[in-house]
Formats: sequence, structure tokens, C-alpha cells
Amino acid sequence: MRKLLFACPFAVFAVGIPSQSTWVVGGPSGLLQIRQALAVAQPGDVIEVYPGTYAQFRAEVGVTIRAVSPGSVMIVPDPAYYGPCLVCSHEARTLLAPPAGQSLHVTGLTFTNLSATGLSTWLEIRDGRVTLDECQVGGLALAPSACVRIEDAHVHLQNCVVTFPAYLSGFAGIQAVDSVVTAVDTQVQVLGPFTNGHCLRLSGSTFQGSRLNLRSITESCVVAAGGAVWISDSQISGGGTNHCTITGAVELARCTLSPPIAACGVSGSGTSLLGVGRPAPLQAGGTFQLDFQTTANGFVLVFAGPELAAESWAPLLVQPSWLQEATSFPVTLLLADAQGVASVSWPIPAGPGISNQKLWFKGLSGWSFPLQVSPPVGGVVR
Repeated sequence: MRKLLFACPFAVFAVGIPSQSTWVVGGPSGLLQIRQALAVAQPGDVIEVYPGTYAQFRAEVGVTIRAVSPGSVMIVPDPAYYGPCLVCSHEARTLLAPPAGQSLHVTGLTFTNLSATGLSTWLEIRDGRVTLDECQVGGLALAPSACVRIEDAHVHLQNCVVTFPAYLSGFAGIQAVDSVVTAVDTQVQVLGPFTNGHCLRLSGSTFQGSRLNLRSITESCVVAAGGAVWISDSQISGGGTNHCTITGAVELARCTLSPPIAACGVSGSGTSLLGVGRPAPLQAGGTFQLDFQTTANGFVLVFAGPELAAESWAPLLVQPSWLQEATSFPVTLLLADAQGVASVSWPIPAGPGISNQKLWFKGLSGWSFPLQVSPPVGGVVR
């Protein structure tokens, strides 16, 4: 792999860093609950959460909610914070719903219902733009709904895990309705002992995933109705003897299906889709690497920017442009090797003002229009 031009995208942090307040939850002197910080936070603020167990919350402002130690923060339904309907499942779920024009970033949190009876959805995302990084969602599925339900929202997942035992059919790991969803290096495991739901159930939604591990047993793993779906470099299993592994119009590239022929309605299978992986998150003072997968000896033009988007550039691009064009910029041009692999890395500066800043990346590839676009990767610097 060769780099034909090179620029350090992290130089953007030296210019125009926005002012923000930081709210601390937990620890020796922090607020007791995340919901308390959300009650006073303003758009752009940061909520840092120390290890512990906290109640469900409603996040309706564009902030960053970040676990100081990813995986150490548990969000568990607490009846003390239920509203007047004590037996309604929606009282126990966490809601992420930033207003239009704002972005909500969640890093390193684990959402679970543990043994809460009757709960059908653990995490609900509506309306705005939400990113989930190194988050886990799981628990018991006791009603036919979804572990993560997304509606009328733009959501990006990276290095996330959604896993649960489903006891009723009709359940879904991730359900997206009229939404735009991208996912990288993410697992969705539906492992019920009797009957299962779907890994992904997409209705009228755009979905692009790379390096996914999707697994169900007796139901179709991916179900797509309307919208456009692209999945590359992924492991997809499910369907058993009675259902297809994939149902609906889905374009695949370099994916492994199990059973290998159990796909209904797959619209394409080849190598042209541009995949991407992020081996490690953005860490101040560390090194950030991107691993692209494309056609043999192809090229990847890499862009960076502080804001995500879903802008259609048809017929120039196959997929949406996942970065806000007004603030994005090119950083390098890569040539892939004979296996189609193209990687690049940059040092991330250390020091004040770097942590909690955001930077995202996308790649473009192809020798003719329309070009392929990779899902976005990047996120919040730790």
C-alpha cells in the first residue's frame, strides 16, 4: 500500500476548539445520576461518567456522554424514576433524542434491563443524530419489540455489542424505521434457546455496515423492506432450515453467509463496496489507524471532518456522503495492495484541548462514477 499524499487531520484541533462545560457523574464529588447532568447541560457540553450503576435517562440535548473507563458504566432501569405508569415498559428504557441540528455522542456505556419484567426495548433513539461507540446493549427479551429501536434518526455505531436471549419470536436486535444507520466493527447476537428474532430489521431505512458479526438461529438474521442496504466484510448467520439468512434487497461484498446459500433477495455480491475498520479508538497521545478494504490495486481517497451527515451525491456517489461537506477536507490518497487492503495511521497530539474533541473519516473508491463510499469511522477523542 502506498500513500500518494499525506496530511495530519488532527491539526484541526489546534484551530477553533469550541467552548464547552464538563459535568462529572459519580466518583467522590460528582453528581449522583446522569439525568441530573442532562438537566443542566447545554448543547456541546461533555458528561463524564465514573464507574458505577446508574438509572435510565432521557437525553434530549446534543452532548457527549462518555464513560471515563469504557465498559464500567451500567445503565439499569430503576423503578424509583418510573413515571405514573409503573408497569409500562417505556418507563424503564433509555431515550436518546437530540433535536434537529444537534448531535449526541455516547461512549463506553452498557445498557441492560437485567431482570426487569415486561421490558421490550432497552434503548430507543429518535429524531436526531446519535453515535454509539464501544457501547453494549443486552438483557432479557420478554416482549416482541427491539433491543435497540431507531426511528426517524441518523445513528452510527462502532465497536458496539448488542446481545440477548430472545424468548419470543418477532424480536429484533436492532430495529430501524425511516432512519439512516451506519455500523462498523459491531456485533449483534440473537441467541434465544427456543425461538429467535432478527439481528437487523430495517423498514424504509438506509443501512451501511462494515466488519459486522451478525448471528441469529431460527429467524432471518437481516430483514430489509424498502430503503438501501450495503454490508461488506462481515459474518452473517441465521435462518436455520425455515428462513433465509437475509430477506430483502441487500448488496453484499466479501461477506460470509451461514448457511452459505440461504439468502433471499440479495441484490448483489462482489468486491466493489468499500469497507473500513477502526482497530482502536481515538486516544490522545496515541496512534489512530484506518484499515480499508476495496478492489485489488484500487485507490481510496480519505476525507476527515468534525461533523457527520447523510448527504446524497447521486449519481456521483453510490452511498450517501457521510461527512458534512462544508467542513470536511481530503487528508490522503491510498493505493491498495493485491488483496485490496489499504491502511493509514496518524499520531494524535496530547495535551489540553484534545480530549472530547470529535473527528470523523470516510473513504471514496472506484475507477468510474458512481464512486463507492465507506461508512464513517472516528469519534470522540479520549
